[in-house]
Amino acid sequence: MEGGLLLSRTQFLFDQDDPHAIKLVVAPIFEIPNEILALIFWMTTEYTENQRTLIASSQVCQRWRSVIFGYPALWGCVIHFNTDPIPRLQQLLRRSEPAPIDLGRVDLQVYLGQARIMEILSKTSSRIRTFNVRLLNRGRFFESISKQFFEQPAPLLEFMSISFTPSTSVVQGPLFQGDAPNLRRLHLSNCSIKCALSMPILSRLTEFSARNMAPVIAPSASMWLMYLLQMPHLRWLSIIDSIAPTHEIFPPTQVHLPYLTMLSLSGKCCDCDTLLDHITAPSLSSIRLNCSTVEPGHHFTRLLDNVKKNSSAWSLKADEFPQIILKDGRIFVGNSRRFSSLDIDAWNVSEVASLRSGCHANDRPICILSLAWGGFEDDIAYCRPLLFALQPIFKVATSLVLWLNDDDIRAGSISEKILRLRACFHLFEHLHTLHLTNQSSKFILQVLSLPTSPDIMFPSLKTLCFFLPRFYDQEDHFNALLSFIQIRAQIQQALANIVVSSDATGLSQITQRQTDILKEWGVEVEVDNTLYEQYL
Repeated sequence: MEGGLLLSRTQFLFDQDDPHAIKLVVAPIFEIPNEILALIFWMTTEYTENQRTLIASSQVCQRWRSVIFGYPALWGCVIHFNTDPIPRLQQLLRRSEPAPIDLGRVDLQVYLGQARIMEILSKTSSRIRTFNVRLLNRGRFFESISKQFFEQPAPLLEFMSISFTPSTSVVQGPLFQGDAPNLRRLHLSNCSIKCALSMPILSRLTEFSARNMAPVIAPSASMWLMYLLQMPHLRWLSIIDSIAPTHEIFPPTQVHLPYLTMLSLSGKCCDCDTLLDHITAPSLSSIRLNCSTVEPGHHFTRLLDNVKKNSSAWSLKADEFPQIILKDGRIFVGNSRRFSSLDIDAWNVSEVASLRSGCHANDRPICILSLAWGGFEDDIAYCRPLLFALQPIFKVATSLVLWLNDDDIRAGSISEKILRLRACFHLFEHLHTLHLTNQSSKFILQVLSLPTSPDIMFPSLKTLCFFLPRFYDQEDHFNALLSFIQIRAQIQQALANIVVSSDATGLSQITQRQTDILKEWGVEVEVDNTLYEQYL
């Protein structure tokens, strides 16, 4: 019914003191102010069936309908831009006028086809607040989008993240005719923007990222520094595989970014070093570096010196959770809040999205380093200096994750890798819990069982956590664990607890017989069904 049902504002109740009398009272729902009622409706827009819920609520009574249609922003929250039929999309866009609209979310990018995106932009480009969209660059279609959106003023735009295919797309400037006064977060993927260095849009940004720019359109390291001079208010900066090769002979510019807290760089070691060395950021509390083609020399040494200098000034806590992974000629070292976020593909370039995913917390500094080298000899040269660069984090850490890829096991080099890592283990003075993963746990325990002199390795160690060790069908892995426990007991450094994960299906990784043997040595065994999720 278009006008909705008319609910009675009053109810008849029997008087408890006089059963023959009745009194008239106002239904409590009608005492709620319209503003509170609108807030309740707003909360329902966060659920999956938000559109159906809002439409149904608007048909309950005349007052509810009046409130819902009196707050256009409610309708803007329930538009499904990538799935709604075009007629419904047009209707909801009309109902949401003149409120701001969000194409995607900060942590969710949407793909919009040609007809759909043009229908949206033709009527609402000036109302867009969030634009997180993946697009195809197809001749006239790209030109139409530019004319409808990128070349028009964007008075309400606050967040823009765009991804194009192919990766050589260039948005011609001046972007939004220089009129986007509220734009603070700008993210570019597979594209670039041709703009003047003095563009006022740049000076207001607090968050900027460029990912996967093709070399033919990407700036060089020196040119990036020139751009960054125009972004003094940045808090989060990410330049990921978007640095063009350069043969420039003029010195790079020193850039002061007083508010920068997160810096993420990926590219050749020399380019990452140039950027890190020429950015002065007194508030910097998190660094993520992914360097390819690492070579010994000045750039590698200076890169690690800068990492150590920055991390030495951080306020680190005892429950830091560092991880060391050796995989396919690459070493990953870091203290991310999520084990899987060491991988560059999992790096969030938006602060809000990173917080929501649990990859970091505002009061917890993060350092993630991922270096790739050419071969086995390079492994020896880089491993130790890299780990020593993170000495400030390791010295306060009470937990450590060690993961050596199974491919290295088959190559027969895993024991050599652990022996080189072992020289750095004395840095972990307060290590209480050691996490070992997959089949590499057997080889790690065997190396850790070798005699050490004069210091005891991991003197505070009390707990071992195993991720998918498969003790139940690989007895040699369990024997390596038992031997390690026996050696620790002999040197008066006995373990107290063993935590073993189950797999994704809930299958236990240790048998009851093995559990009973460990208990005879005074070690308690816990099977943790959530450990699998924590690692991933």
